[in-house]
Amino acid sequence: MWLGISGATGPGVYVHDVASGRTTIVGPFHTAHTLIGNPERPEVYVFDLGGVIALSPAGARRLGGACRPYSNTSPSIGGGRLAYGCVGEDTATAVFDIQTGARVATYPGAATLSADGTHLFTYRFDNDVFMLQRRSVATGELIAEAASPAGQMIVDPATGDLLLYDWYRVHLIDGTTLATKWSAVSLHYRVRYAAINTASGLFISAGDDGSIGGFDTRNVRPAVQAQIRSHWWPSATVGSPVPAAPTAATAQVTGSAVQVSWTPGGSPAAVSRYVLEAGSGPGLSNVLAGLDVGPQPSFAASPVPPGTHYVRIRAENYAGVGAPSNEIVVTVP
Repeated sequence: MWLGISGATGPGVYVHDVASGRTTIVGPFHTAHTLIGNPERPEVYVFDLGGVIALSPAGARRLGGACRPYSNTSPSIGGGRLAYGCVGEDTATAVFDIQTGARVATYPGAATLSADGTHLFTYRFDNDVFMLQRRSVATGELIAEAASPAGQMIVDPATGDLLLYDWYRVHLIDGTTLATKWSAVSLHYRVRYAAINTASGLFISAGDDGSIGGFDTRNVRPAVQAQIRSHWWPSATVGSPVPAAPTAATAQVTGSAVQVSWTPGGSPAAVSRYVLEAGSGPGLSNVLAGLDVGPQPSFAASPVPPGTHYVRIRAENYAGVGAPSNEIVVTVP
């Protein structure tokens, strides 16, 4: 999706299919100036002079209370939270709970949320060098710092990595260590807005001439170049992918009690629940087929009937159910 101006009708939300090149308009939204999609639930957030409007299949709702966003704010999403700059708060970044709309933290400067919503990425300029920082949302404490290229920031919710982009180049930064993984020449002169498709790793960027381009972050090469023209600088966003498959699934058997544990395959914030499958043979689900075990990465059951059971776990979110984990063999005496 891109935010643009449709002649005399005012700003509108545009939906563009990169494969077919077809663009349609949804809206318009008057006084709207920024757009961002949620990788964790089917919502898109439109920023206007009154605050933030959340658009979803359930309808529209307001977020952010009295925090009116800057016209050039760079919003970010992670761990069920939304962060953006507030007018009249001296470039402060406010962090809100998306579900309740309550403000949970305020950082006195520009910042971008991490994938799990627990940290903020910020900049400090020291001795002619830009220092990229990672700070705790809860306390503001500095956790990590490293010299880094300067630019706009966007976080990949699937990997937690940070993409920096300026008018000329794109840089991929490790979200934990802040080390630079790679740098590449941008597809546009004067990049204005960007988004990343966490399922494919496609980095979508938009130039100030209205052109849209793509960059394959996994293979570090241009992937798609579409010349989409609008009457205003567009803002790109993408839909949410299904969660990655859980990993390292294990089971502990004590008598007739079984404890199954696993590791989330991606950002924990992108998972709404886990489902468990069990069968009498490899790949079968004739004992349990999609048992809802909640959002935590473990499940305990007792008593479990004796025998050999083949167990897998899948993660689920608003976009659907992901691939299964490794299969574990559970033998109950």
